Amino acid sequence: MFRWWQWVDYRVRRAGEWLLPRLANLRSVWRVLHRVRFAWLLTAVACGALFLAQGQEILASSFVTLADALVFVAACTLAAASIWYCSRTLIRLMPPSSALPSTPAADALRRHLPRVLGALVLLLPGTALAFLSRTMPNRSLALFSAIVLINLAVAFYVALQLRRRVVLKGIDPADEHVPSVAQLSAPTRYFLFVMLCLNVLVPALLMIWPMLPLHLHIAGGTITMVALALVVVVGSLLVHFSDLSGLPLLVLLLIAAALLSRCSVHHGVTTLPIDESRAPAPMALESYLARRIDPRLARCSTSGCAQPIPVVIVAAEGGGVRAAAWTALVLARIESRLAQSTPPQRLNDSLVGISGVSGGSLGAALFVASSDQSAEQINIIAKKFFAHDLLTPSLAGLLFVDPLVALSPYPIPAAAIADRGLTFERNLESAWLAASAED
Repeated sequence: MFRWWQWVDYRVRRAGEWLLPRLANLRSVWRVLHRVRFAWLLTAVACGALFLAQGQEILASSFVTLADALVFVAACTLAAASIWYCSRTLIRLMPPSSALPSTPAADALRRHLPRVLGALVLLLPGTALAFLSRTMPNRSLALFSAIVLINLAVAFYVALQLRRRVVLKGIDPADEHVPSVAQLSAPTRYFLFVMLCLNVLVPALLMIWPMLPLHLHIAGGTITMVALALVVVVGSLLVHFSDLSGLPLLVLLLIAAALLSRCSVHHGVTTLPIDESRAPAPMALESYLARRIDPRLARCSTSGCAQPIPVVIVAAEGGGVRAAAWTALVLARIESRLAQSTPPQRLNDSLVGISGVSGGSLGAALFVASSDQSAEQINIIAKKFFAHDLLTPSLAGLLFVDPLVALSPYPIPAAAIADRGLTFERNLESAWLAASAED
């Protein structure tokens, strides 16, 4: 019995000797990952967005011209540099209370994780673009941009590695502990100051001029990368002060935004002034159908009808801009086919109702608004309308303006700030005016 107990005690001690160093290693690795959690979570969210149809649409719309592609690559480079620099700075600012015994895995992670995160910001869109290029109209430009981004990702990591070995003589700044933000080097403080100023300036410009991205010919993918470059600075600083104070500042901000967002809805749907005396009175469905169908029945009873009277009801489902374009272009095509029939007909003569949701209702509204034009002109108006960039201004409002509006405890008047909803309305008005204008 004693020998058996000695054998068990020996095995338990050996297992502890094997397990405890590995647990300490895992704790040290987790401490580094926890320190730069905002940067790698942001990168993971961006990676997940590329698997969604909306994310792929944003990426594909950023490569219409060579200038668009160059600006997008520049924005990706800025985002990569920002994520690398902020992650490295956070590791250097790690408070002494977070210090654990150094392990080889944790040391390697401190040196390489910021570079890997920066390189991923270039590699992920480049890889996604390489797969999407087969379905894009400008395939050669997309494939060229994908190759440039992938090569930039490799060059970014190699350049930072060579910088440590050649310029810094093998000394990695991530190994140096800095007690506070005030004791960071002057270039780092200037970088943080400039990026924080841009975090104020860019939302302010978009609040005043929500159509600014269209005037500057900036696509949605570029806006997203600029937002990534700016928000990682604010998020990293919040992580640092959260670790110092022991308060979950990011979680508290999210809770505050969720609670205050109900107070910050500050405008309704924009409407046109209506003369109440000339406004149509509400009509029951039976009365409306009788008004639409009875005159045609009366004409048939007088002059005769060779064919049954068609009654058309359109149901348009949602699906964003794609559903809107599909609805408007299909209705325009039907109108064009009817105009070529013998005798010529109009869809509006047989159309008694349209039921639409989301994007489908937008496409239906576009068709109804242009239904007094010829069949050919309706098709032209629809194509011009959806050639307009309906996404980028709203995306810019979502990324830069709405987070600030959500934190306001008081409703902000629409005259002061154009939020995402009002921006979308103005963009629709701009697209309609451009599409319906005479050449």
